[in-house]
Amino acid sequence: MNKLSVLNFDKKISFDEGESILIVIENKVFLRRIMNLLLSDNYTDLLYIYDDIHQCMMKNEKYDFLSDVNFIDLNSSKNKTLILKQIKDIFSNEIKESGLKIISEINEMFLKIQLGYDLDIESDLSFKSEDILKNMNITLKEEHETIIESLLNYVKINRELKGVRFFIFHHLYLYLTQEEMSLFSSEMQKKDISFINFESFQDEKMDQIFTHKMILDESLCTLI
Repeated sequence: MNKLSVLNFDKKISFDEGESILIVIENKVFLRRIMNLLLSDNYTDLLYIYDDIHQCMMKNEKYDFLSDVNFIDLNSSKNKTLILKQIKDIFSNEIKESGLKIISEINEMFLKIQLGYDLDIESDLSFKSEDILKNMNITLKEEHETIIESLLNYVKINRELKGVRFFIFHHLYLYLTQEEMSLFSSEMQKKDISFINFESFQDEKMDQIFTHKMILDESLCTLI
């Protein structure tokens, strides 16, 4: 069981992995302040999320704030570095064996080239097994037709590469229909991934999607 508190409010929400939380902030000034904090990565000034033994999740990379669903970059330098590191760690033996095999084949080919000339030809072959990964030009597949497919792909990749299990979004209802929100929430639940969605309004339909709801009114009091 995890616990979430927002700013300095006494009210805390208890949730399990795979559950979703709706936070409604109708005060535009306050909402803008929240967004600025998230964009500046000052999560600890805004959210306090604790696990079962009350260790703050902010101290590791277990969650992520997506600032704009229109500009999702799956092939950021960080993601590409992480996936190359994982491939190198997991398949180190295979990469080494393949590298040695390639070097052997190149040397055999050059021997045939030498025999084709009545000249002394030398080769300064400088090749490391890690060069195989560089020449593979590995990238993360970004093919998608809809925003929800893009979002789910983003979540899957960050879960796989970074171990993220808690995501923070804002105004998902600007991008997704009620049916898509239901599908998104269901897919997140299947993967045991929790998420927060900040909205500037509330609707009864939202209650059908989210496991928990927190409303921060204009006087900054917490309502449930």
